Amino acid sequence: MACDISGRHVHEGRYLMVCAAVVCEHTPTHVVRVLEIGLSLSTMQPQMSSVCELIRDALSTLSPSFREDVVLLERGELFNVEQWRASSLLERDVRYIESIGERRALEIAHHCALATRELLLRMASH
Repeated sequence: MACDISGRHVHEGRYLMVCAAVVCEHTPTHVVRVLEIGLSLSTMQPQMSSVCELIRDALSTLSPSFREDVVLLERGELFNVEQWRASSLLERDVRYIESIGERRALEIAHHCALATRELLLRMASH
């Protein structure tokens, strides 16, 4: 599964981070299908503890059958810590993306997180 966070910056004086955890089947070069999407929100400042909690919350929304899958992240998602440290912080097997298929899975997670955040911000302004 691929995880991405949108909203690590202040917007109108506050934070609104959204994490999308996207479970998908992929090959080395493309995504075959999306099986499930989990989301979580946080208004905390983006620090290591709040980012880890946000990712863990998104993972916990997924069906139990997916909760032990490897978590794919971009290296910068957890402030460029080593991969073994990311696994320790999330208490999960973490891998930084390597293949084109993993990159595409992460792009889907990015679009889910970004679209959800934009929708929430739009709803809050009305």
